Amino acid sequence: MGQLVTLTVCYSVPEAHVIVSTLSARGVPSFPLGLGHAAISWYLIHALGGIEIRVVDADYDSAFEILQLAEEPVDRFFSDAEAFKRRPAFNAIVLLFLYFFGIGAPFWIRKKHRFRLKGTGL
Repeated sequence: MGQLVTLTVCYSVPEAHVIVSTLSARGVPSFPLGLGHAAISWYLIHALGGIEIRVVDADYDSAFEILQLAEEPVDRFFSDAEAFKRRPAFNAIVLLFLYFFGIGAPFWIRKKHRFRLKGTGL
């Protein structure tokens, strides 16, 4: 068996679990080095150098391709405001229903800020 080489370094426990499970689902064995320390002392992740995801050197190329495919951005999702604007009649009925029963409804559409901080341009 070959040596373990570092594929990537991540700085959160959930990210490490997602990467390891993605690789294992594709048949690439991987090992998160430093996951135990990060799970116990999460505030020391940066000081300890993060969580290294290691794979066998023979599987490095396939694991790298899997990660590159997983990190491609997805543009088909809408922001909350865009999704709210796409179905105005349905959203109006839902908001009236929530208002009628006294349930607070989140409002995603906001106007520009009325209050500005002096001297900051914000």
